[in-house]
Amino acid sequence: MHNADDSLSISNNTIRAIYEDKQGLLWIGTWDGLNLFDPDSNKFTHFKNNSEDPKSISDNRVRCLLEDKEGRLWVGTYKGLNKFDREKIKKFKDLLMR
Repeated sequence: MHNADDSLSISNNTIRAIYEDKQGLLWIGTWDGLNLFDPDSNKFTHFKNNSEDPKSISDNRVRCLLEDKEGRLWVGTYKGLNKFDREKIKKFKDLLMR
């Protein structure tokens, strides 16, 4: 549950997508960003749009999540399709823009 006083809680209670990837990581798409849940610490890492960072996710309203056979995470938002780059310090690449 989102707790405004806890920066390590989920970013929003409106959940639109949940996906467990091949590494066993749980990704949760909300109306206020993408969240990565760490079951060991019971905490979330947030990925949010930053208008000054072109490598951030295209929009905070996540609609869908998918992992392809190469292990790439694809994130659909209201403003486009993003590919999550695990190798490049957790950055996104916009592929399609609305």
